[in-house]
Amino acid sequence: MVADRDTAALAHFSPDDIPAATVAVPHSANSPYRNRLLGLLDQQDGSLLSPDLEHVELALSDRLEQQGRPINFVYFIEEGFGSIIAKMAPGRDAEAGILGHKGMTGTVVVLGDNLAPHDCVVQLAGEAMRIPIAPFHEALEQSPTLRLFLLRFVQFLMVQTSYTALTRTPARGSKAVSPDGCCCVRIALAPS
Repeated sequence: MVADRDTAALAHFSPDDIPAATVAVPHSANSPYRNRLLGLLDQQDGSLLSPDLEHVELALSDRLEQQGRPINFVYFIEEGFGSIIAKMAPGRDAEAGILGHKGMTGTVVVLGDNLAPHDCVVQLAGEAMRIPIAPFHEALEQSPTLRLFLLRFVQFLMVQTSYTALTRTPARGSKAVSPDGCCCVRIALAPS
């Protein structure tokens, strides 16, 4: 849960870089979860998810999401990592992002959709906590603070994927940033 505060101008969100005042309880060794997002939730928001979370093993090449198909589970990776794979033409797949113990799959679910825009494939075997889509939706509906917190993660992932694309694009003699030279991302949110 995000504590009540002025949320204007959040820049470069990363779960590791959240100021202490942003969350009610910082992630600690006392958290029952190794996933950073789950570890940052306060007791109220955590209690909305925890009854439906189940521990699962992730094997190499497990497909957590498949492009164009409904998402059945949201995975909070605790160990290992997965790749978000953008598919274009046959043989023209590209890694668009990486998810590990600081993130989650199913970001489009937070945005209100349930069809995977990309594949998500396990690249390093590990473990995750997963939740079926229906109780995850219910938790988001019940808690605006949970939704806002996860929307900030979605923003972070969007920024990560844009920089991943930039690093894979050959320079063409033009600026890779905006005309004013700024590559800083800021969002303005209405106070809660």
